[in-house]
Amino acid sequence: MSKLKSQQQTYFDVISKREDSAAIKFLGRKIEDVYRLFYLELIRTLLPKKKCEVLIDVGCGCGPLFNILGHICNYYVACDISSHSLKVLNKKNKNILAITCDGEFLPLRSSIADFVFASHYIEHTVNQSKALLEIERICKSKAKILIITPNRHGLPELVLTMMRHYGLLERLRVGHINLLTPKDLENKIRKIKTLRVVKRSCSGIFHRGGLSIPRVGLFLSPAYLISLISVYNANMSLIFLKFEQRIAQAHASIAHDIIMLLEKL
Repeated sequence: MSKLKSQQQTYFDVISKREDSAAIKFLGRKIEDVYRLFYLELIRTLLPKKKCEVLIDVGCGCGPLFNILGHICNYYVACDISSHSLKVLNKKNKNILAITCDGEFLPLRSSIADFVFASHYIEHTVNQSKALLEIERICKSKAKILIITPNRHGLPELVLTMMRHYGLLERLRVGHINLLTPKDLENKIRKIKTLRVVKRSCSGIFHRGGLSIPRVGLFLSPAYLISLISVYNANMSLIFLKFEQRIAQAHASIAHDIIMLLEKL
């Protein structure tokens, strides 16, 4: 394993341990619920309408969307470079087939998947073309692939880039090592002749995680502050989030997340 891959494994192990702590779960439950509701409803519209046989979640992390993904398949296969993330996911359901692996070299046979879910994964890969080819390889004909990745030209990334430029923030280049724009992603997909884009979408303007400043950074996230309103008035929080999503759909070039549904021909 390369030095960068080893660093990534350690990095994501630390993140998963932090997310698995009771304090974060309690804090997250109060702040994230309404925001996550929007995200879940958007993802549901892009998932298979009928139950599929094999779903492979590439770069699954702790499986934040397992509650909706686990219900649409007979076999759920979780792949991640972080073994601790997979342990956290296994707590949710012992029947999950969890595989610790590098997403650029999936230890799975070809043409096995009916649906591949790759959320916030491809930006962590060194060779994105290789990662996409691996996803294409494990898919059956007519299988669907849902890719979600941060937009390099999205508002949160532009703010972080400006802060780094002026020396206000030093960001560890272990997480998001290869960010894409919607056009970048489409160009990479177009090179794989057996893949086609079925649907394009986007999500949000603001970054849910806030800036990487201990304790304070969380509350510098407008998305979290909008969701925090739900503690007092859930309907008001929903109104703000719907408005934010309308802006994102109208101005996809600055939306935070790129969402593309693909099909293998």
